[in-house]
Amino acid sequence: MGIYYFDAKFVSKAKQSAVAKASYVSNDALYSERDEETKKFRERVVKPESFIIAPSHAPEWVYNRESLWNEAEKVEKQYNAQVQREVVVALPIEISNQEQTNLLREFVQENFVSDGMVADVNIHRDQEHNPHAHILLTVRPFKENGEWFDTKTKKEYIYDENGNPVLNDKGKQKTRNVDLTGWNNKNKLLLWRKNYAEKVNEYYKINGISQSVSHLSYEEQGKEIKAKQRLTRSEFYVEKKEKENAKKNNYEYKPVTNFGRLNSEIEVYNEKIIKLQNEIEQLEKYKENANTFNINKFKDIRNNFVWNDSNFKAVSFVKERQKVKFVNYDVSLKAMDSMKYWKQNIDKKLRSFEREEKALTSVKSMYQDNKDGIARYGFITNNFVKDFNERMSLLNEKYESLTKEVKSYKESYKLVKISHEMQKQLLDKEFEFLYPNYKEIHDIDSFEINEIKNKYVEEFKKNDQVVSSIPELESYEIFTTNEEQDFRNDVWDIVADYRNQSKVNFSLPKKLDKLEQDYLNAIKSSSLDIQEERNDVYKKAILYLSTKNEIKHATKVFEETKNKMFKALIEIYGKDQQATIEKIPDKIKVKLLERFLSERSVNELSEDLKLVKKQQLKDMDKSNDKAKWEPESQSRDNSIGGILTELIDTAKQNEGNYDDLENKRKRAKRRMKKLTKEEILDME
Repeated sequence: MGIYYFDAKFVSKAKQSAVAKASYVSNDALYSERDEETKKFRERVVKPESFIIAPSHAPEWVYNRESLWNEAEKVEKQYNAQVQREVVVALPIEISNQEQTNLLREFVQENFVSDGMVADVNIHRDQEHNPHAHILLTVRPFKENGEWFDTKTKKEYIYDENGNPVLNDKGKQKTRNVDLTGWNNKNKLLLWRKNYAEKVNEYYKINGISQSVSHLSYEEQGKEIKAKQRLTRSEFYVEKKEKENAKKNNYEYKPVTNFGRLNSEIEVYNEKIIKLQNEIEQLEKYKENANTFNINKFKDIRNNFVWNDSNFKAVSFVKERQKVKFVNYDVSLKAMDSMKYWKQNIDKKLRSFEREEKALTSVKSMYQDNKDGIARYGFITNNFVKDFNERMSLLNEKYESLTKEVKSYKESYKLVKISHEMQKQLLDKEFEFLYPNYKEIHDIDSFEINEIKNKYVEEFKKNDQVVSSIPELESYEIFTTNEEQDFRNDVWDIVADYRNQSKVNFSLPKKLDKLEQDYLNAIKSSSLDIQEERNDVYKKAILYLSTKNEIKHATKVFEETKNKMFKALIEIYGKDQQATIEKIPDKIKVKLLERFLSERSVNELSEDLKLVKKQQLKDMDKSNDKAKWEPESQSRDNSIGGILTELIDTAKQNEGNYDDLENKRKRAKRRMKKLTKEEILDME
């Protein structure tokens, strides 16, 4: 790459035209409304590669370069206002043009656009030795509705350390402008510089290039070498011509410009320093211990991983989706979770559209049979056909939009899945390298095992240490059968589903009550002769009916989850405890399952119920001030304790009554104890 370069500066309305700057760097002719003239500069030999990236909530007109910068100048009213930020970066010459563009797109998206800025990016490749980009950024964010924010700063009065107003020479209190966006903060600029260096190094690594850049000065990096000066365009061509003449006339080239001569001296100095540092590094290598050697080999697992096109595309997609710079197991898992929530949202939309379609079908039947009731849906007889067709047409548009979303979901899921499978492969290799003694679990692919693997791999990355043993895997026999893995995976899903669904089932009825009231008020107060008020009644009717339908669906799904929870507890504690388990409140059932997952073992049901009760009392002590408890809440807590005590006694009575040998084997294994000789004889 030569010299790392990152420069940022403002374009002020008082000194320069933002439209003119955009015209210059893009090589497009742009009309300036402020100056009432077209800005146009000489045609470049190589046309810049230009594109605009914007946040999803930005208005459509930002993708028109002329509109973007004219609007930016309009919204900044002061004569000397900052209108535009220009960031100029040097691009690494060691990678292809397409890779340079990919690098720049990722950097701009992750650092500027994700923060709310619109970026007008222009890549200049006029000179092969100096590919660089001009990134023009808006300085005012957009609201969610696509309008500019009213202000980007606020005035703040200045006080001294004792809280007294600080006055100026005229006796007035001093003020300062506070940046509300955070974009003008010095630390923000330092972060962008650092992130750009990291992005370049990331692309070096991807392309197998064994070099790196740093945003720090050599002094800050602790290096004794000196940085060379960047030549101006004219100086570069003077030196280039002198080199050509020296070669042509067979004499030794010597720099002729001041900075050229200075750089030549710096090169000689740096060569000596680098040679000395290399000698020191060679000596240090003899002192390296085995652990350092292992660290290097460990890093090679990812560095030497063979990437194909689908892997690269998948990882790039996950980076952009999760707004991260590096994809690992944790990031890929979060991306998979986001796919799950997206699918749930799609299913919810589909149920809503189907309910709306059912409502329209009912209303049509009422109209055809001359029955009352169409007014409840925002229809009147005189205008029925027109309103019905319009609403059915809008519903069809929703279906079409959902079809496109489903297609997008499927494409996204495929990429996220590829990325996740790749990260699991890498995680397996890394864990196997660090912990070869746990051979029995190397090939196990389950959520729980992958979480354990990831925990200890990440611990090694942070501290360069490998533990002598992993407590969670010391009883790894409980994971060794596919049946047990599948069961534990199911329990993880049941617990997560119960927690999520209980929240939904708690909040939806409250929401329905409000929607019902809004709907009834709309029917009473609306004049159905007015189109807008008919539409309002229809929307509120559909929203109310859809939510009611959603409650029905959520209740059904919740009951299925609670049934799964019940069956899982019977699988864990045995059929002899079925009657007791039926009486256990759902909140206690889920705590028993959580205990089973966290402890990776089970006791007798009565013992686990005691432990859950004990934990419940601890949680209550932490979350409540006993002095402020009301009698009602105290009696409620005591009643829960009473129920648990009764359940514990019942469970004790039932223990050992169930003699199914297969279940006895499973339960013994989950308790991580050896079977007695008598039990072994019974099973043979």
